[in-house]
Amino acid sequence: MLFLGSVGDRRVHHAATRALVAAGPAAVEALDRYLPWERGTDVRVRRSLVWFHGRARCDPTYSVAVLTEFLSEPDSRTRAEAAASLGLRGDPSAGPVLVRALLHPDREVRLRAALALGRCGVRQAEGRLAELARADREPDVRQVARVALRLLAGSGRGVRGGRRP
Repeated sequence: MLFLGSVGDRRVHHAATRALVAAGPAAVEALDRYLPWERGTDVRVRRSLVWFHGRARCDPTYSVAVLTEFLSEPDSRTRAEAAASLGLRGDPSAGPVLVRALLHPDREVRLRAALALGRCGVRQAEGRLAELARADREPDVRQVARVALRLLAGSGRGVRGGRRP
């Protein structure tokens, strides 16, 4: 299969990934059933699964559940992509897991979780985001936490689907 065989060639893999998402939810959902989900699977394949569920218009409840599961991945890049993908989905039900991700030791996970909270309109996270904006050890995480707070304050619900107001 082109997708699984393409993980060694980054350009082919990215093209195959984009083509699957462009083909629509049915293609992603069909592929989803046949891809290996085990943690021992090539990390690039697992990251692509996360990418799919953030961008394909699959069943939102299912995609949020899948992405939530990926937030517990051992690989920090996959966790960060899961947080970003949850932000693209714009579903406020992801709020509790994204708030927990703000405590992750990897800066990219914290950064993407903070932005996702703003995009999802999770107003309950304002206190934690304010704390992150004030005290995180990484300046870029502090900056993104401030952006997330502005998204929450400016739109009342945040930004859905990754689009700015």
